[in-house]
Amino acid sequence: AQPKGADTIQPTQTEATPCRRSGARNLRSGESQNQRIKRPEPSLIQGLVHQIAKQKRSPGGQLDERDVRKALLYLGWQAYDFASNCIQAQMRTFQNAIADQLSDRERLHFEHVHLRQSYLGNLPLVLLVERFSFLQGLLWEFWDKLPNLDLVPVLHRLLDYYVDLAVRRREADRRIKSARPMMFHDELYEPQVQNDLFQEIAAEIREIGKVDCGCPRPDWVAELKGKPGPKIRIIHRCMGCCESEFESILTREEFADLGRSIG
Repeated sequence: AQPKGADTIQPTQTEATPCRRSGARNLRSGESQNQRIKRPEPSLIQGLVHQIAKQKRSPGGQLDERDVRKALLYLGWQAYDFASNCIQAQMRTFQNAIADQLSDRERLHFEHVHLRQSYLGNLPLVLLVERFSFLQGLLWEFWDKLPNLDLVPVLHRLLDYYVDLAVRRREADRRIKSARPMMFHDELYEPQVQNDLFQEIAAEIREIGKVDCGCPRPDWVAELKGKPGPKIRIIHRCMGCCESEFESILTREEFADLGRSIG
């Protein structure tokens, strides 16, 4: 369900900058996809929050990651609210256009299946489509008992279980596909943001080179390629929805200058 007060969240002046920055990045993502190469093996993921916050040359300079998280939360719930309004209008229009008027029972089922519901955080059910298979058994029983809403607490508990299972499963998949022998630690299941100097330098290289993978939510991680020599080769992999790969080549002096400017 929607967090308490999320429908009234408004960005402060400090949070407005990451909102604009995130929007500009999404617009740029559609400009070019001609650098897309291949799907890499999953590795540690540099978080979107960290990537947005560390853009020194963007308006506002470096940002506090807490402000970026607040801004993204605002944008996310705002997007869900916009989509919910569109779905509500479309399905209500469809309902009103049905030639034979629905019976009370049919109308009840239609509205709970297609329109916004308070027990779903004021969202329509279609926005939970990724959870359909997980909730299917309960939903049929729930709809059969309408207008009785006694099963709403059970629905909320299942959604809470889903969140826990999904996050743990994603982390387990990353570790398995990394091809590195390691143990899964329950307390580490939440992805951690890489904050080391190398990743910051790599982010600066992408910013200077205007590297854009075309992904609406780029999620970058960088690695050295081979042993450093007179030239340093860096592989940038987007672990977002596009999973592209790019290579940067710098001299040792250029790499050191970037490190000094950041560190």
